[in-house]
Amino acid sequence: MKNFLKLIGILALITAIGFSMAACDDPDEGEIIDPGKLTIVGFDVQNEGWLVEAEKFEEAVEADDTKDPPIEAAEAFFLFAASSYKEKTKEVTPGEIKNRRVSMNVWISKGGEPVIYKGNDEKVDFTVILFHPTDLTATPVEGTVEITFKNGVGIGEFVPNP
Repeated sequence: MKNFLKLIGILALITAIGFSMAACDDPDEGEIIDPGKLTIVGFDVQNEGWLVEAEKFEEAVEADDTKDPPIEAAEAFFLFAASSYKEKTKEVTPGEIKNRRVSMNVWISKGGEPVIYKGNDEKVDFTVILFHPTDLTATPVEGTVEITFKNGVGIGEFVPNP
């Protein structure tokens, strides 16, 4: 009888968990809960465990109506991706390649303090640098990744420089 009550309790718990999971919204069907995420895939297996930094700097552009098509003004910005950023100390912790991919947070700065990026920009070219976590004499691997962001979230494939 005691085992039967345990079984009933376990089944009730599983049912409660199942219903709570079914009630959760699918992130693909609504607002992305965790903006400011960049995932880079396609790293070589020999780079497993290497550390990664990614950044994009864009200079300010002045408007020019004399051009065809006209050039719209744009302010300078700096996007960077890392595992973490400590605002107080300005310390950036790079991402780490695991299973030939890395996922990092993305921040944007337009001259002030960086904030979590939540944009919807297309074809953003990041410069990506991989470096060995312990061997400081190892040559860093440089490359690029093109990202299209939706609600601050994007994924792209690493392309090493020739």
